[in-house]
Amino acid sequence: MTYKKNTLSSDRIQQLNSIGFKWDLHEHAWNEHFDQLCAYKAQNGHCNVPRNDEQNESLGQWVANQRVLYKRNTLNPDCVQQLNSMGFIWDLNELSYEHSWMRMYQERKSFQGKHKHVILPKHETATKPSCEWLKVQRYQYNVYMGMSRVSRIKLDDHFTEECIHLLEKITSFILYGRNY
Repeated sequence: MTYKKNTLSSDRIQQLNSIGFKWDLHEHAWNEHFDQLCAYKAQNGHCNVPRNDEQNESLGQWVANQRVLYKRNTLNPDCVQQLNSMGFIWDLNELSYEHSWMRMYQERKSFQGKHKHVILPKHETATKPSCEWLKVQRYQYNVYMGMSRVSRIKLDDHFTEECIHLLEKITSFILYGRNY
């Protein structure tokens, strides 16, 4: 209390600082979670920590809380800036097509890295979205590759040269491209 009233001596402040005293516990906790989020992003490539993630339950709840505070316009502007600087997505309902596409692409690349192919069991419920995504990408790829440059201008803006380049990095994507 004396610190907030500005009555704490500079010697006392220096002593407390020397032992790592935390003056603002809320700020300290926020920074701890932010550091955890940075580590999560480095490992997973995104900041969308699920609320029910068993390994990151506290972080998932913190991320959800940041979105609520942002919607209410009560999140500190410095915090908003820090989260924005790492590509934080504020409204999950407005995830961009590019973000969703990249997430599915990364899942396919990861699967290929583990299994050395991208063929997924169609009968398993868990892989149905990935199977559908891959089917659509193969179809768009084949349509795109069969078109003249002039016709490509009329194709969906989302399927770009960058998508083609990335898909071609999946070794068996082209090999099995016609089996959709």
